[in-house]
Amino acid sequence: SSGVCLTVIWCVLLSQEEQAAKLKAEKIRVALEKIKEAQVKKLVIRVHMSDDSSKTMMVDERQTVRQVLDNLMDKSHCGYSLDWSLVETISELQMERIFEDHENLVENLLNWTRDSQNKLMFVERIEKYALFKNPQNYLLGKKETSEMADRNKEVLLEVSRDLVCFLQLDHVNVYYGQDYRNKYKAPTDYCLVLKHPQIQKKSQYIKYLCCDDVRTLHQWINGIRIAKYGKQLYMNYQDALKRTESAYDWTSLSSSSIKSGSSSSSLPESQSNHSNQSDSGVSDTQPTGHVRSQSIVSSMFSEAWKRGTQLEESSKVTRRL
Repeated sequence: SSGVCLTVIWCVLLSQEEQAAKLKAEKIRVALEKIKEAQVKKLVIRVHMSDDSSKTMMVDERQTVRQVLDNLMDKSHCGYSLDWSLVETISELQMERIFEDHENLVENLLNWTRDSQNKLMFVERIEKYALFKNPQNYLLGKKETSEMADRNKEVLLEVSRDLVCFLQLDHVNVYYGQDYRNKYKAPTDYCLVLKHPQIQKKSQYIKYLCCDDVRTLHQWINGIRIAKYGKQLYMNYQDALKRTESAYDWTSLSSSSIKSGSSSSSLPESQSNHSNQSDSGVSDTQPTGHVRSQSIVSSMFSEAWKRGTQLEESSKVTRRL
């Protein structure tokens, strides 16, 4: 019996020690998580909207551009669209570029100088994923705009996976040049720039190129994007498409909104200084589905407001009587 008692006591003591060890391990884990969280780089940023307003928000180094875009779309109630983009504008160098969805936003913003006049824009840019909506305009080499069935587009994108890049662009970003005909006496207005992310002022290491027309400009920029990011671009597009479709599943407006972005066949115009044309079927300001959605919501709200006002007036009359 004494042996049994000793065994029971030993088990109780062992159980208490295990619990104490588990509690201590949990406290250490929580402490390490707090230390890790404190070491995460965070930035308070100002994002400029297409209507000249701006929003302030906090981002950290763990967030991708895609995650920040999702937050902005939720907060702005602007509706989900493949074309919503975060655009970096460098005013001193008169250039801009669309951040890719997989990029780390904080990492890019930390390249800006302390006295920088750069801006971060939240705008719709149809050229962001025009490559995947109409790959025939970029991968076939035909000058004329051509229509193509959706299945053929998919086959073209699958074949294009075999493209080989002979140029290293790991440390270079491609930008749209703005008004370089006046600034640098460029032959045309269709300019692109290759620049290291950390170069924020005029430098001999910035490479300027000029194209004959807007079609060639977009083909060059998308070719460089493919060479730099490869399949990651297509993965970004598929992820954005899934998010957009799931956001509109509950309403019949989803099909019209997505079709307006995928059925167009012409090459897009940049919405900076190349805005003389637009992608067929897509508005330069807002997709048709979004405008229709806003009008329906607006009418519903106005009707509800009218009914509420009538009820309030009738209650006042009743109280007076």
